[in-house]
Amino acid sequence: HAGLPKSPSRSLFPRMCKRGAAMLGSTGLRLAALSGLGLLLAFSAAAPAADVRDGSYAIGAPSAAAREGDTGPGRWMFQYDHNLLALSRGALTKRSGGTGVQHELAGSGGQISLAQSHSQQNHLEHVLAAVKKLAQGVANGTEQLSGTTREALAGIVEEMEAIIEATEEGHRTDQGLVDDARDAFEMQCDSSDDGEVNISATKANTSEHKHMQCRVLEAEFSRNASEKCATYWDEVAAPSPPECMLTLSGANNESEAELLDSCLAHISAWVGPYRARVVKTKADCKSATDEHQRMVQECVGHQRDFEQRFCDYRREVISACSRYDKCFSRLEKERQTLHEKVQVSEASRKAQYVAAKHIQCFVMVINGSTGTRKGLLENCYSLEVATSHLNVTYHNTIEADECDDSPVKICPCEEQWLADRYKSQPWFNDAPTAECMPCEDGVSTTVAYIDPATTTMEAPTPAPTPAPTAEPVSSPTYDETVGDCRTSSGAHGHYQTLAGQADLEACMAHCNEDAKCHAFDTNFPFAGKCWLFHEGPGDHTGNGNTRSRCYIQTLEPAITTTTEVPTPAPTPAPTAEPVSSPTYDETVGDCRTSS
Repeated sequence: HAGLPKSPSRSLFPRMCKRGAAMLGSTGLRLAALSGLGLLLAFSAAAPAADVRDGSYAIGAPSAAAREGDTGPGRWMFQYDHNLLALSRGALTKRSGGTGVQHELAGSGGQISLAQSHSQQNHLEHVLAAVKKLAQGVANGTEQLSGTTREALAGIVEEMEAIIEATEEGHRTDQGLVDDARDAFEMQCDSSDDGEVNISATKANTSEHKHMQCRVLEAEFSRNASEKCATYWDEVAAPSPPECMLTLSGANNESEAELLDSCLAHISAWVGPYRARVVKTKADCKSATDEHQRMVQECVGHQRDFEQRFCDYRREVISACSRYDKCFSRLEKERQTLHEKVQVSEASRKAQYVAAKHIQCFVMVINGSTGTRKGLLENCYSLEVATSHLNVTYHNTIEADECDDSPVKICPCEEQWLADRYKSQPWFNDAPTAECMPCEDGVSTTVAYIDPATTTMEAPTPAPTPAPTAEPVSSPTYDETVGDCRTSSGAHGHYQTLAGQADLEACMAHCNEDAKCHAFDTNFPFAGKCWLFHEGPGDHTGNGNTRSRCYIQTLEPAITTTTEVPTPAPTPAPTAEPVSSPTYDETVGDCRTSS
C-alpha cells in the first residue's frame, strides 16, 4: 500500500500479477493468499469509501466515479482488488487430500522450521490488524463493505477454521511424539531382558552344578581311599605274629627242637593268611587311590570350566549394563531435544490459535447488524482466548534403572567368592579345589625393567671414535598354540591386558616392544584384546581351550651390517661396567608376598 504511486501506470499491474502468481507455490500457497487478503483489507481500512479525485483509493465501497464507469486510477485500483481477490480466494479454497494449511501447520512434531512458523504468525498478525481496523470502521459507520471485501472476508473465515483445526491436530501429533519418547526408554533400554546374559548365566549355573556333583563324588572317593589305605596301614603296622616268634632261637636238644617245631607250625598257620590280607588291603588302597586321583583330575576340569563360564557371564553382565547406560543416555538426549522443539511449536501454535479466534471475532462484528456491531466490537477487545487444551504434557525425567550386577559383583578367586562357591560347601574338606583361575579382564601393574647386562658406561675419548656397531638383534616370530597361555602347572603368572587392538600384528608389536614379554594370548576368533605374559621364556603354552590362541615368541638371528667410520687414531673400546652375579637364598614354601 505504501509503495503504490498516486497515479499507477498500466505497466504496474501486470508486474504485480506475475509476482502474485509466483507466490502461489505448494508450500507458500496459503501464506501468499493470506498476505494478499491482508493487503486488500489494509487498503480498504486505510482509505474507506474515498473518491479517487482526492488522491485516495476506494477499496471498501467503490466511489461514485467507479460506479459510473470512471476509467481513472480509482477504476484501475478497483479492478486490482478483484484480480488479487480471485488469486487469494482460489488459493484459500483449493484443497487436495491431506495437504493445505492444516497439514502444513500440524507438521510432524515441530517439523515446521522456525522461519516458517514466524512467517505464518506474521501473516496472521497482518490479517488480524487489517480485519480489526475494518471492524472498527464498520462499527463506527465510517466504512462500507463492497462485494469484493465481503468475498475476501468469507475466504478468511474459511481459512481461520482450517488454522484452528490444524492447531488441534498439531497438538495431538506433538503430544503423541512426547509420549512415544517417554515409552521408548522401556521399549528400547530394558536392563532386565538381555538374551546373551541369560544364556551365559544358564551356562555358568549348569557348569557350577556339574562341578559340585563331581566334588561330591570326589569327596566320597577320598573317604573311601582313606578308609582302604588306613586298613592297609593298620595291617602292616600290627602284624600280630605268634608270640614264639619273639623268642625264636635255635634248638640244642630234643626239647628245644620240639618247641621250635611247634613255633614253626604256628608261624606257618599265621603267615599265609596275614600275607593274603596285606596283599589285598594294599591292592584295595592302591585301587581306591587311583580312582580318587582320576576323579580329582575330572573335577579340576569341571572347576576350570565353571570359573571360565562364570567369567564369561560376568563379562556379559558388565557389557549389558554398559549398553543400557549408553541407550538411556542417548534416549534422554533425544527426549530433551524433542521437548525443546515441541515447546517452540506449542508456543507458535497457541499464538496462531489466539490470532485466528480474534480474527473470527472481528469478522463477526463486520458481518453483524448495525445495532449490534459496537457491542460485538467491545467483546472482541476484551476477548481472552483459552489455550489450555493445546497444552502439551511433558513427562518428568525418567530415572535410569540400576543395572543389577549383584550376581557378579564379587569376582572369581576373591576370598568371599571362594568362601561362597567352594570353602563353605560340605564336600570341601574331603575334596579341596585346585588353584582358582581369575578372570582375565583386569590390567596388571607392571614395573619398567632395565637389564644391567645391556647397560654400559660411556668412556670419554680425546679423539673421534668409530660409531658403535649394533649388536645383532633377533627378529621375533610366534608359534601359534591352541588355548590360553598357561605354565606346566596350569597357572598364568604375571600378565598385562591390552584392549582396543586392531589385529594380531598390533599385539605382536606390543610384545616385541616389551623386554619381558615372551608370549601372548587372544580370544579366538580375535576380538580386539590380548594378554601379554611376563614369565621366563618357554614357560607358557596353550592349554587346549578352543576359544583362545596362545602365541609363543621365538627368536631368529637377524643379519646385521656395520658401517666403518674413519678415525684419525685407534682408541680403546668402551669397557662395560662389572655386572653383579646373582645368588639365591632358599626358603621353604611357595613364593608369596607379605600380603
